[in-house]
Amino acid sequence: MSACPISYIYVFNIVQVEKSIGSGNAGDPETAEWLKAWHAAGRPWPWFVKRSFRTIQEIEGKSAPAKKAPPINDHLLSEEFRRKFDSGELNIAALSVICPSCGSIAKSARLIMKNGVTIGICVNCKKELPNLAITLRYYCGRVLADANVITSGFLSKDLQASQFFENVTILLGPVVRTETDTPGGKKELQRLGAFFVYIGRIRLGETGSLLEGRATDSLSRDEAIQRARVENNAILITADKGMMGSAQAKGLFVLEL
Repeated sequence: MSACPISYIYVFNIVQVEKSIGSGNAGDPETAEWLKAWHAAGRPWPWFVKRSFRTIQEIEGKSAPAKKAPPINDHLLSEEFRRKFDSGELNIAALSVICPSCGSIAKSARLIMKNGVTIGICVNCKKELPNLAITLRYYCGRVLADANVITSGFLSKDLQASQFFENVTILLGPVVRTETDTPGGKKELQRLGAFFVYIGRIRLGETGSLLEGRATDSLSRDEAIQRARVENNAILITADKGMMGSAQAKGLFVLEL
């Protein structure tokens, strides 16, 4: 879990559920408790809850067969990472992506827009990594956003259109909070917090010491961000080439724009 646990009050009409929604995965005990509490309140499911999932049908006491959940592509991820995960250890340092097209193993994946949808592609052959979004969300579900990602408005654009980051926890370190103290950064954070967090599409979290936000040189800045993502087992998303190089020099996985 994050070093800064977060609990939100989700509101739908007159219902309040004061529980953490967890990762959003049906197998997450926190998510299951949130779903049960919401159903017990006697109100309809929010739009983002997939009512065809078996977990929801079981809570509702229905016996009709449920549709399959979207496919998780386990084989995209390195065997070492999956082995640690299966043993109860989330270790982002062990995460790599295996391209099903060219077979390359990489410590990064690139995000692009294709027909209005955000997809992940192999950094080597440029072909799509199928089901990358839901696979990363299932196994991790936390990303640490760099300042350039926030100020570009990329996250809110994705959530409005393609939803690659649906149900993800977006962490903001002190360096990023300092660097996004600009009109563009504030506007994006307001969109994310006032709308997408409120309706349960994403979760926002803070991490790190406020002292780290005073980093003035690029090396100290990059080190603070890298340290935050390791401590929180989060995936870094950035458009900064220097940050990508710094992360990969340490063997850490990156989503690059």
